[in-house]
Amino acid sequence: MPPAGLEYLYASLIVAVALAAFVVSVRLMVCTARCRARNGRLLMMLGGIATLLALGLANLFDAFDNVVWHREVPIIPSAWLSGIAGAVIVLWFEVFGRYAVERAEFERQLEILATTDPLTGILNRRACLERGKALTESAKRYGHPMTVMMLDIDHFKRINDRHGHDTGDEVLRLFVAVVAKCLRQVDVFGRMGGEEFAVLMPETAQKGAQIAAERIRQAVEKGKLNQGGQELSVTVSVGAVVGTHSVDDALKLADEALYRAKREGRNRVVMTEAQGENI
Repeated sequence: MPPAGLEYLYASLIVAVALAAFVVSVRLMVCTARCRARNGRLLMMLGGIATLLALGLANLFDAFDNVVWHREVPIIPSAWLSGIAGAVIVLWFEVFGRYAVERAEFERQLEILATTDPLTGILNRRACLERGKALTESAKRYGHPMTVMMLDIDHFKRINDRHGHDTGDEVLRLFVAVVAKCLRQVDVFGRMGGEEFAVLMPETAQKGAQIAAERIRQAVEKGKLNQGGQELSVTVSVGAVVGTHSVDDALKLADEALYRAKREGRNRVVMTEAQGENI
């Protein structure tokens, strides 16, 4: 092959490597955003992206240099080796990127299974208690108000008996959607089991807790589920405590207030007056 042909063949090789480097770098960017990479993985992904972008730019400059600026200068064998090495690097990052996506997705699924209630999509009991412990310890440290609520859907067993468990599941999903709209981003909402739920509201004192609990009660009462041409509605009883308790003590006190609400006729909010010293 004549020397001129070698120039264009070499330029084609390194341009292809450059384009591949740019494509793989974009894939790594998408992976980084999708898996919400952090800490060591984030640094690794950003390092890979920077390496690929630098490789792509260097190869484009090299191609332009050999074909346009210095066409008369022969291409040395090490330049071919450099182009092939670039292709190997891009291929390695492509394999690494695919592995990173699959690994991140696997870890995300594990985290969801470990922390999320599969029916309603909110925190499960364990995750709710863990978040609650962190919030209550912070409230104690800085002396800030903290509200803990226990919510229980009234006569839920009757719904399951009359309409079936599928309808009961739909009621739970509707209930969670309605309550979630009444909460702030900083609030913690979790399913404790069955039809019982917990809400933890940092920076919320007695007056704010009463308003928030009543807002939840009214929103649930107004919620309607269309089931087989019929409108199905439920009510909720709420027990709440404000103070500085441990998360276990706060949930216990809120639960006692909840049972008072049920004894007094359901579909109501009961606030306990207890104030703790150890949230």
